[in-house]
Amino acid sequence: MAKKEMGRPPLENPRNERLNIRLTKQEKQIILENAKKSGKTLTDYVVSKLIK
Repeated sequence: MAKKEMGRPPLENPRNERLNIRLTKQEKQIILENAKKSGKTLTDYVVSKLIK
């Protein structure tokens, strides 16, 4: 019997690079609130704002 593969299939273009930035607590809170309001993940929201 063939062994079934488990888990998610690999992404074609995975996000495996990191970018660390320094923010104030207030700046971080504003970004988190805006991401939530937009219905996007924090990563998707920030990337969408940085790359237009």
